[in-house]
Amino acid sequence: MRKYKTVLKKEKEVAKTFCDLCGKRDRKDGFFPGGSGEISFGYGSTKHDGAVFRLDICDDCFDKHIAKHVEMVSNWIYPPEIAKFNKARRKTAKTVI
Repeated sequence: MRKYKTVLKKEKEVAKTFCDLCGKRDRKDGFFPGGSGEISFGYGSTKHDGAVFRLDICDDCFDKHIAKHVEMVSNWIYPPEIAKFNKARRKTAKTVI
């Protein structure tokens, strides 16, 4: 049998979000116009074996630097016909570095 006690723990809560590429921050209402994701490297990576990286990125930087290099695997907001349009648009987008 276990007896439990109540313990108060301090938890971290996001106060601000910044784009990791350009530094743009969230709006005054706390909404970040972009996205977040994790990238994990598995066995066989010669530089980052087992490492997991987190990225916060604004919409503009995503379109400029990443969109044409990745595949959209899910889109729960748009109906399929709009998702197809967005996918076609990304294929034709030019990346300026």
